[in-house]
Amino acid sequence: MRLDKLTTKFQQALGDAQSVAVGQDNPFIEPLHLLGALLDQEDGGSASLLSRAGVNVPRLREATRQAISRLPKVEGQGGEVQISRELNALLNLTDKEAQKRGDQFIASELFLLALTEDKGEIDVIDPKAMTITARWPMSTGDKKCEGPSGLAIDKKNHRLFSTCEGMMAIVDSKSGKVVATVPTGKGTDAAGFDPGTMSAFASNGEGTLTVIHEDSPDKFTLVENATTMPRARTMTLDPTTHRVFVITAQFGETPAATTDNPRPRPTM
Repeated sequence: MRLDKLTTKFQQALGDAQSVAVGQDNPFIEPLHLLGALLDQEDGGSASLLSRAGVNVPRLREATRQAISRLPKVEGQGGEVQISRELNALLNLTDKEAQKRGDQFIASELFLLALTEDKGEIDVIDPKAMTITARWPMSTGDKKCEGPSGLAIDKKNHRLFSTCEGMMAIVDSKSGKVVATVPTGKGTDAAGFDPGTMSAFASNGEGTLTVIHEDSPDKFTLVENATTMPRARTMTLDPTTHRVFVITAQFGETPAATTDNPRPRPTM
């Protein structure tokens, strides 16, 4: 990934992350270093974004610092540090997300998105103990689940429907086994399931709605990619009327992107 495609604030955070790694005698710049640098930016947008999403930023900042203190140390390396393989992979995912959205520059907010979506797995949580009891990967063979975002459930047949980029992964909610993958449109976001019609849905930013029929608990058929409108990614479903609602706006021209405003909003 070309670092000159990063916004000014993102480049500054990456430099701060390098300084922290050097100061801690860490041999590599890890995702934790970059996350900590983003959280510490006084005029950056990452901490504000996470706070609006309900994240306890001070607690996250302290937990990040403690995790950094436990990273491996190598003394006497003369300040030479490199970007770790994990961070490089996350930066590439961030770049890919920016390209998918049509952004000319890469903002730190997309790194946070990649940081939360890069695993491609479902976590099973014990609500009483508030602990993760299992992690179920949704990639199988050459079908890789990238950027999972939406999740729906068929309670009767114990099937989970997770939207990944360009596909839907159907998972057994008892065993965690991937029972099927079905292609979707581009820019996949939300997921829904209608038990009355036994149909699963995926809303796609390209302006389509993928409709998948559950023929049986282990067989799923792609019905169609119905045309909606560009950027209609947010979706909800009324199981009583069997109607699917997707939300977007009518957009005008988009101003040119800059390093300070990498994602200018078009007029509506």
